[in-house]
Amino acid sequence: MLAEFLDIMMNKVISAIAWIFLSVLFCSCEKVINVNLDTAPNQIVVEGNITDKNEIQTVKITQSVPYTDQNVYPAVKGALVTVTDNVGNSWSFKEIEPGIYTVGPFKGITGRTYMLNVSVNNKVYTARSVMPRHVKMDSLSLKIITFEAKDYKQI
Repeated sequence: MLAEFLDIMMNKVISAIAWIFLSVLFCSCEKVINVNLDTAPNQIVVEGNITDKNEIQTVKITQSVPYTDQNVYPAVKGALVTVTDNVGNSWSFKEIEPGIYTVGPFKGITGRTYMLNVSVNNKVYTARSVMPRHVKMDSLSLKIITFEAKDYKQI
């Protein structure tokens, strides 16, 4: 009888210790941490490409915004945008709306090197690229995946 009593008491002590441990584990304190996140000044963002299609070629120029702002990027107006190639051709882009510069139609040629020159607020931004050859597609497949009674297509 004494052995049973000791077993019951030992089980209660072990249970109490387990409950205390779990209470401490799941009821921890919270501390507010203020992180000083520096913001950088807006940067000029230039987006554009030359295609091998005889069409209007476009360059878009905007400014970056802090990550805390909405994703509305201010247009950069009044830039001078030119593209030249390695055989002496040159194209001057015209601003058709704030931040959108176009020229053409003209067609890029495979193997030629194109140099982009953007002048904004007394700063010059340049880029250089070679138009690659076409890569012929040899196959394309489509797989339909059903998840929760809804079909998803994977190419």
